[in-house]
Amino acid sequence: MHKDPLGRDNWARERGHHRSQEQVEILKELATLIAARTTRGRPGRASVTVQQCMTQFGLYSDFKMTPQEVNRVANLLQWTTVLQVMIKSLRADLAFRMTKQEW
Repeated sequence: MHKDPLGRDNWARERGHHRSQEQVEILKELATLIAARTTRGRPGRASVTVQQCMTQFGLYSDFKMTPQEVNRVANLLQWTTVLQVMIKSLRADLAFRMTKQEW
């Protein structure tokens, strides 16, 4: 049962970390970005996770990129930098939501 007989005000604290739908979505996106940063596809082709990230960013379909073009972009230093910044941002957002949940 609930510790607060008047309602579920403390429900967020009881359920633990990473349980809200927003947190789960952030964790999934974070996992995709980390995988895209670390995986390499076949020679001349980008990995599936890199293609998935490009699709999430809207680059893959908007520019009608071929897998070879995606591979060229994925091998640029700027791509790695973008992924690292996004990972850092998502981790900060997740930490904020976890802190907010504990209150």
